[in-house]
Amino acid sequence: MLRLEALRPFAPTLVDSWPKLQRMLRPAQDFLAWWTSELRACVPPRLRGVLSRPGQVVELVVADGAARFSRRRGAQSEDLARIGLARNEEVQARRALAQLRAQIQPKRAHIHLGIAPGQVLRRTIDLPVSVVENLREVLELELDRHTPFRPAEVYFDHRVAGFDDGGKRVLVEIAVVPRRLADRALSIARALGFPPERVGIAGEDGIDFLRAEGEAEAEGPSEGAVARLGVAAGLALLLLLPWMALKLTEQREEARAAELRQEAAETDALRKEIDTLIGRNRSLPLRKQNGPTLMAVLEELASILPDGTWVAELRLEGPKLSLVGYSQSASGLIAVIEQSDLFSASEFASPVMPDATLDAERFHLIATVGGK
Repeated sequence: MLRLEALRPFAPTLVDSWPKLQRMLRPAQDFLAWWTSELRACVPPRLRGVLSRPGQVVELVVADGAARFSRRRGAQSEDLARIGLARNEEVQARRALAQLRAQIQPKRAHIHLGIAPGQVLRRTIDLPVSVVENLREVLELELDRHTPFRPAEVYFDHRVAGFDDGGKRVLVEIAVVPRRLADRALSIARALGFPPERVGIAGEDGIDFLRAEGEAEAEGPSEGAVARLGVAAGLALLLLLPWMALKLTEQREEARAAELRQEAAETDALRKEIDTLIGRNRSLPLRKQNGPTLMAVLEELASILPDGTWVAELRLEGPKLSLVGYSQSASGLIAVIEQSDLFSASEFASPVMPDATLDAERFHLIATVGGK
């Protein structure tokens, strides 16, 4: 049997290699997660519950003015408690919280904070397979192109959905949640005494919006982490996984440098394209506008937009107008814009999303100026 003492001389090398090993293993982890989910779908539900990893998972969902707790064991789910968050429910909330703590032990249970699926924006995009090693960095640069948000405004995570074009393209599903919404739910969970291990989508596995923060903390491993890494390295050697041993050596990295130059060139080209698009968007306000003046557009919007609607971001590039803002009734804005003689072909560029903090709906609307 493998003894941890036998791996102790290798501990300094393992500590130095920890961050590099994590970056190298992340693509393999994403692929295995996708592969496991595909295999799991083929297993009968009853057998799937038997094979599920043991342990109690308590899911907390903050919605509709309450914190709802449910217990998940495999595919089974059981409602545990509803904790009202309104001031007039304080007495009932304390009583329900005491009963909940009698049912479960927060320190021993796995607490998962779930975001309602309707509050999560999802997109599936395809990318060259060469970017897999730096997938999160590339997705962060691509976020502006595929969602109405900037990276600083959201938490996001991704999972590999499959491969295409003979393995040359990778399909990636990204899930995005506004930081304001997730931070508020996190604050409530911690205030109730149930700090979560992860923040994901309610009723689903595989997404953790705080995965990047967890990876940052893991850059400095503890002694226990070093021991676990030593066991994993020993088992890998016993199972004859030579590719992992080769990746841990400098000689292997140098030997593969020539093969990786082609992939690195494709990645650099993609980054340059992204940087060009970002620079072009930033320079838009400085360009001279053709057709109706910007002042005319502002005056028209000020006169037609209803009360309870305000614009947070306005872009005018040639005849294309982009509006991002908040409204008490965003769904009616299309009809309001179309009534103006100055605008035409108006439509929403992204789904309307409710903002509980502002008690309004966030919209991203585009229209053509001077099209009638």
